Amino acid sequence: MLLTLATDVNLVPHPVLQLVVSAMVLSLLLAPLIVHYSDRIVLRFVASEWMLRSMQLTRVAAQSIATDRHVIICGYGRTGQYLARLLEQEKVPYVALDLDPDRVQEAASAGDPVVFGDSARHETLLAAGLMRASAVVRWWFPTTMRPRPAKFCITCSPPVRMCP
Repeated sequence: MLLTLATDVNLVPHPVLQLVVSAMVLSLLLAPLIVHYSDRIVLRFVASEWMLRSMQLTRVAAQSIATDRHVIICGYGRTGQYLARLLEQEKVPYVALDLDPDRVQEAASAGDPVVFGDSARHETLLAAGLMRASAVVRWWFPTTMRPRPAKFCITCSPPVRMCP
């Protein structure tokens, strides 16, 4: 109706009108197909992120499943590695989480229990065995993340010690 009025008054040039009508017809033809295949389309764009996150949590859980009363080290930089060596000497089990894939790959190939994971996320800490851990050690978090891991540890039953 609006296009008819626009044509009658010569408001829209004829080539532009043809383009608009073509786009409308094309969208009417494609709409049922998009609705029919919407699940596949969404999974094509989003599944990789969800799949990667679930695979990451599975790896973390697989690494920590056999540990009990262990220490979760948040960050496996220089200080985290020193702490890990100290814990090894004292025969204290640990699981380290780090966001640097190269560091994680290098440590895992050396046989260290280090996995890729964001220790500021509650589900990652749970997968690392937070409920069975004796302590969680963190070295550095941005100011916006500081209270989060501590809150996760305090709400555990029994409470897990947070260092520092």
